[in-house]
Amino acid sequence: MTRVVAQTPDPVLAALWLGVLQRAGIPAFLADQQIASVYPGGILGGVRIVVNDDDEDEARRLLDEARAEAESGDDESTPGS
Repeated sequence: MTRVVAQTPDPVLAALWLGVLQRAGIPAFLADQQIASVYPGGILGGVRIVVNDDDEDEARRLLDEARAEAESGDDESTPGS
């Protein structure tokens, strides 16, 4: 079975979150990406990030860390930082 671990109206942000999970070796996919591009602003719920049940806890932890880093502005991948 699968679980939705995150949802966003922003398809670009969803793709970034997907990359975080995939780089950590967690199989994940985006659901409703096409609908979100046709109906922007999350009117229908936005893009969902989906993982296997077994990966749910780790995926949520990684996404929480990614959100915290983004909010603090601590992006180690930014050149010159």
